Amino acid sequence: MKTVLRFEGEVDSYGNLNQIKLEQIQVLDTNTPFNIVKKKEFTPSIGDKFYFLPGVNIPRVKLKDFTAEYNVKVVRNVEDATVIFGSNLSNNKVLSRSWRYTVSTEAFTDCFNGLVEQDKLDEQVVERTQTALEFYTEPIIISDYRSIAMMGDHNLYTNLIVDPAYNYNASKESKYVSEVDEEYIDLVKFVGNTEVLDESCLLNLINGEDAVLVNKEVYAQLDTMFSSSDSDNHIVAMEILANCKYKESLFYIVKLMKNHYRKMQESKTVGHVNFKSLLSYVGIDKYGMHFDTDRQINKLLEKGVLTPGMLTSIIQDDLMNTGYFSSDCVQIKSLTVNDEIAKFFNKNYTFELMPDFEPVPETKPEPIEQPQTNQTTWL
Repeated sequence: MKTVLRFEGEVDSYGNLNQIKLEQIQVLDTNTPFNIVKKKEFTPSIGDKFYFLPGVNIPRVKLKDFTAEYNVKVVRNVEDATVIFGSNLSNNKVLSRSWRYTVSTEAFTDCFNGLVEQDKLDEQVVERTQTALEFYTEPIIISDYRSIAMMGDHNLYTNLIVDPAYNYNASKESKYVSEVDEEYIDLVKFVGNTEVLDESCLLNLINGEDAVLVNKEVYAQLDTMFSSSDSDNHIVAMEILANCKYKESLFYIVKLMKNHYRKMQESKTVGHVNFKSLLSYVGIDKYGMHFDTDRQINKLLEKGVLTPGMLTSIIQDDLMNTGYFSSDCVQIKSLTVNDEIAKFFNKNYTFELMPDFEPVPETKPEPIEQPQTNQTTWL
């Protein structure tokens, strides 16, 4: 994070630039001020102090029971925390990204000095601007297009001894700027490169051991509820999903989202804190519930729960329901022929496109030899 000057200008009724306002802002060269990492497992320790970054969706009612069960607490001051949690929304919450225009500090200073020489600026404006520029070391000044163009307007330098407009205009450029919102400056400075755990680590535990496991049978019931035209059934089904065991149920959660995402998006329950927590665990917002083949596979792989059986089910569903299959995750290994040709050959025909994968042999630890002793054991 670095401090840069932002310039705003105003002209009077005669077209003179009579106001120059420079203020300090904090900007980043990156769009991710927080180092948020995803861990497959997280176990809280007694006495842990949790701090939640902006954008974290943890139901407060569930959190109250969780903290009592694990003997941990939530703190308001990040400096007191032993564990910091963030989400995929946290970085955007503390940053304002906008398209800005910049000019070199040298060119800006030349223009400003020219205006001072021609007595174009108010005395207080001159004093404030000179103070801001005195110890400023960054190579650029940030502004909006209107102010930048106003400062470099050639008409303002008609009577200048040295016309700086050429150098000024040559130094202009536009780019996205990531500005840290003022209320979060101290937070970003403190957290810095500290490891921040993704909220999904905690969300997987928050529903407790008594939460519902969505298995094949529960999935069938929920699928029927979503397939009905009764919106009350959709609400109940979404509440069940929001309070289930996320990790163990993820295969069926993603499958239900894929098949019924429109009804979920249209339900008022999609904005409830419990369902928003489920979306946060999956790592999507309400518009990201449309899962194609690869998104299903990659999401299960990301959470460490993908199995060969799940993969087979996903492929079968997509191939049987659409008759078309396209995937970067799943490769076609071999080709065969239709029944007519197979009967003509009277044998199976296979053309191999890829060789068999050879698993890496597992290395077993060598047995530890026990030292020989001359002791006699009496029974």
